[in-house]
Amino acid sequence: MGLLWVSALSLADTRVEEPQCDLHFEQSLTVDKSVLEVADLRFSTDGSVTRAGKPVKLNRDQQALSAEYVGEVQALVPELLALVRDAMKLVARALGETFSELFGHDSDVAVKTEYALNVASQKLDERIQQKDGRYHLSHGEEDLFSEAFGEEFDQAVEEAASESVGTGMSLVWRALFEPGFADRMEKFGERMEVEMKEAAENVEARGDIMCERARRTAALETRMRETIPELAHYRLVRYQEEKAEKVSARISAN
Repeated sequence: MGLLWVSALSLADTRVEEPQCDLHFEQSLTVDKSVLEVADLRFSTDGSVTRAGKPVKLNRDQQALSAEYVGEVQALVPELLALVRDAMKLVARALGETFSELFGHDSDVAVKTEYALNVASQKLDERIQQKDGRYHLSHGEEDLFSEAFGEEFDQAVEEAASESVGTGMSLVWRALFEPGFADRMEKFGERMEVEMKEAAENVEARGDIMCERARRTAALETRMRETIPELAHYRLVRYQEEKAEKVSARISAN
């Protein structure tokens, strides 16, 4: 039974291997299908740029570069938001189903874990606002993953799990005297392991795609700084590849 108990709690500690890149947005931004707005700069999909409402003079090549850059940012921001939200859903499902299976849907540990996940989701909503295809990513001190799954979230889940240990004897009792309980938990663990692995691999693959888009976006931005004098000091995207095999992406508006 000890092995069953440890395995069940370990299953709840689901980890998603996050994208192997370090991506930061260094300013607040607003983007939709027509424009990208950063501070007093406004980039349009046709490649035109204005600063404080005044047109920035661009030649044909510079305008084409600007248009390509805007297109990448327009795709990157929704991909980022969807990736973070799906990672949250994956963690929520793993924690919710595991604790509910062990202690019941209305148990203290299940309720507290659900509350922690709701708080994490609300924090994300405060950083990224979305309405009618328009996204606003506000500047923040922490990256988006840390904002959602930071120390406060970890502490809340750890406290809930620690409190649940006090009910461990009830699980021992159920394993000993409730017909089929141990077998049911073992099958549950096996099923969750398969399902979570498949879901996590999907999220990780999408993260790799997002990192590649971020790399292209950062490269275009560098070319803009080098070839458009008025944008020599413009910086929005900071991208760096991570060399470690397993890393956590720090995706932020910092």
